[in-house]
Amino acid sequence: MDRWHTYIVHNNFGGYGLPKASSNGQEVNPFKYGGKELSSDLSLSYYDFEARMQLPALGIFQRPDPKAREFPSINTYSYCGGDPANRVDKNGQEWEIEKTNIGDHTNVNMKITGALLNLSNETFDMEELCRSITEQLENVYTFTMDGLSVSMNVDIKVVQSLNDIIVSDHVFSVINQSEFDVGSLAKTKGYDILLGTVVANETISGDNQRTVAHEVGHSGGLHDVNKAENYLTIDDPSLNLMTQIYALSPNMDKNTASLLEANQVLRIVDNYYNGNLNYTKGLNQRAIRMQNWEKFNQR
Repeated sequence: MDRWHTYIVHNNFGGYGLPKASSNGQEVNPFKYGGKELSSDLSLSYYDFEARMQLPALGIFQRPDPKAREFPSINTYSYCGGDPANRVDKNGQEWEIEKTNIGDHTNVNMKITGALLNLSNETFDMEELCRSITEQLENVYTFTMDGLSVSMNVDIKVVQSLNDIIVSDHVFSVINQSEFDVGSLAKTKGYDILLGTVVANETISGDNQRTVAHEVGHSGGLHDVNKAENYLTIDDPSLNLMTQIYALSPNMDKNTASLLEANQVLRIVDNYYNGNLNYTKGLNQRAIRMQNWEKFNQR
């Protein structure tokens, strides 16, 4: 309805977005299934999923997945791996988490797309920082334990403008160390991960191989295990990724505390399927990014 309580239009869709029924009324919104624009200037209607066009009548994309090599078991033209009821495909390139069970063994494949930008007063080799963050995340979130295998694929790009960022991106922003409390290296607000200049330098050098992965854990809904808000049972907090650095033994190599337990991985999976990946509520991330960018441009 519009503000005058005039009934405009109501649409129903099949599992792959094919319009099934439409009420009478004025059609005013071209964005339909999945929030994507439906076009009909070809012989078949199609949705614009940015990287590829999706054909709802056939339940496939019109060309292969550009990242098909990362998922050799999936049909390269498939939309959401053939499971649109349980998966989303935000831009035609990926879904974020896939969980499959083979007998008593669970496989979890994760993927993060993101953008990296420098909002600090320091100069960094941003491509090298991007490579280091990618390596850290893929190393920490790729492992096998009894009954569980986890893998992580990371696709992060260096950007110069907010116009290069899409809503679903994790945004890794390097900001001045002075903007953090004493002893703090990074913080997470929803999908926005703020990195101080100290941790940025340590990530490039390899001295810190856990902090970015720790913050990504927060964006997946995990809490610091050394705090009362954590409700998961952790067998060995001294080696866990989600233990804050100050709570670790002062004599240990902090990078060895980079392990996740099965219940933490499955919590991230549950948060994904329930639409609750971020436990930080009520934040307008676009507004935060605009504020940061305005601050950057005023330097």
